[in-house]
Amino acid sequence: MIHYYYSSMVIMLGVFFVVGNHPLWMGLILLVQTFLVSLFSGFLLSFFWFSYILFLLFLGGMLVLFMYVCGLASNEMFMFDSIEVGWGVGVSLLLMWAMYMYAGGKSCLIVEGFDWGFNLDYKSLFLVCLVSFYSYPYYMLIGMLAVYLLVGLVAVSSIVDLSDGPLRSSGKMF
Repeated sequence: MIHYYYSSMVIMLGVFFVVGNHPLWMGLILLVQTFLVSLFSGFLLSFFWFSYILFLLFLGGMLVLFMYVCGLASNEMFMFDSIEVGWGVGVSLLLMWAMYMYAGGKSCLIVEGFDWGFNLDYKSLFLVCLVSFYSYPYYMLIGMLAVYLLVGLVAVSSIVDLSDGPLRSSGKMF
């Protein structure tokens, strides 16, 4: 039953993210949603190292976004609109009710009688995951993702210049 509450909180935060109008508010929602997803994956997998690394990864990305947003919208006022919050709560309650009715009163995320493989030792489970991660259908995707991240790193490092601030005003490209 606790999994149902976690999933409903994630849905509600997703709806609030769509309704949000301030970048710092959206960043806070994303941070809380990341924490909930990390906590949920830790409880589901029965070990928390993956969720800890996931949370640290998103926290690093959020720090970069926070610095960028503070440079762009440092003096923007945060207006709390109760009508938008009411719509967000209404839509999220409707989605939670639909999810609960679709599951027939049971939690959508728990399958009764299914062996999740938790009786395996972690070393063999890690090796199976690692081998299947770099196997035939995925190796091209992993290679393209590595090249994409490298190009993104080079592009961001060429755009950022400490003397110009968060947004460049000059017309130079590289």
